[in-house]
Amino acid sequence: MKSPQDAPRRLLPQGLNLSNQHNAKGAALLTALEIAFQRAADLGAARKAIIFTESRRTQSYLLRLLADSPFFDYGAHKGKVSVLEPFVGAAGWLSLSALTVEALDQTEDHLLFSAVTTEAQPLDDEVCRRLFTLTGRAVAVTGSNRPATLESITRECQSAIARSISERNARFFDAEAAKLDAWADDMKAGLEREIKDLDKSIREARRIATAAGTLEEKLSGQKQVRALESEHNQKRR
Repeated sequence: MKSPQDAPRRLLPQGLNLSNQHNAKGAALLTALEIAFQRAADLGAARKAIIFTESRRTQSYLLRLLADSPFFDYGAHKGKVSVLEPFVGAAGWLSLSALTVEALDQTEDHLLFSAVTTEAQPLDDEVCRRLFTLTGRAVAVTGSNRPATLESITRECQSAIARSISERNARFFDAEAAKLDAWADDMKAGLEREIKDLDKSIREARRIATAAGTLEEKLSGQKQVRALESEHNQKRR
């Protein structure tokens, strides 16, 4: 198996990777905005908000925060997605890996999703795939705070795929072996029928040779008997 190439993305807005107190406040702001936008969407209102702050430093931080935070926009999605409802306003990490497997002279490509919320709740494959039916924005994220849980989930996905492929190949092997066994049985049955027919032909040839009235006819009959016996012995081998 080839090693997957990870492409980490934040699941929903969580803020920039800052080590100061702005990080927590920014995450809280993004969560509040998401909840407010969801309620606005339910009421048919526009997704707009005005944020007041006197600090230029905070203004610059908020500008970077809102511009750089990737998210999935559930509020802009038409219709309800039941599996995503519990995660509206949530934040976390999502990794999408490409896995290529070569087995039985065939190449298979798989997408491995691994995601976990900031509350350490893992998201299953269906939830991850449904997230990508939403509109949103994704940007590359760097930092050392990526949870190790993502790698663990990815390894579990790899193991599950490898196990599934191995089981499928085992079933294929059993099916092909059964076909060979059936073919061998058919060949054996056909050969036994041919041998029985030869036994009958040999007995008939011997009878004709014995009943022949001339030496030439007897010699010819014995020659035919030997030819049939030779063919009989070859099929017995």
